[in-house]
Amino acid sequence: MQRLRNRVILLAAALLMIGLGLQRQVSWNAGSAAVQASAAPANVTVSLTATLEYGLVCCYKYTAKVLSSGYPYPGMVVKFTVKSGPYAGQTTQEHTNSNGEASWTLCNTGSLGTQVVEAESEGAKAEQSVDYTGCVQNFMLMQAGSRTGCSCND
Repeated sequence: MQRLRNRVILLAAALLMIGLGLQRQVSWNAGSAAVQASAAPANVTVSLTATLEYGLVCCYKYTAKVLSSGYPYPGMVVKFTVKSGPYAGQTTQEHTNSNGEASWTLCNTGSLGTQVVEAESEGAKAEQSVDYTGCVQNFMLMQAGSRTGCSCND
C-alpha cells in the first residue's frame, strides 16, 4: 500500500510539472492501470539574433533563444528557414542547449542582397534580416589586405 501511495505522489508531482510547463510528458504504469499525460510547453517565445563571423567566407551565426513561461527551455527543436534572399529555401533543425539556445551558421559565398531567416519552435516564431551587401564588400576588402577587420555596419 505504501508503494502505491509513493507512486501516486510521484505521478501527481509529474502532472504538476506538466501544468507548470517544466515537463512535456509523463507515462506511468501500475499493473493494469496505465496513465499517460502530455502537454505543450506553456507560453513559448522565440527570439533570434545574427552575429557576424569572418572566416574564409562571410558567415552569420543565427542564435534562437526559446523560453517557456520566461525560462530557458532545453531540448526543444528549433527549425531555421531562410525565408527570402540569396539562400531562400535552405532549412535546418537544431535542438536547444541548457540555456534554451540553438544556433545555425550560414555562410555567404559572394551573393549580394538581404536575407531573412526565421526560427520557429512550438509555433512561436522570430525573424532576423541581414544585408549581405556590406558584409561581402568588406570581406573582399579584407581579402585584398586593405582592411584588418570590420563589421557589416561599417
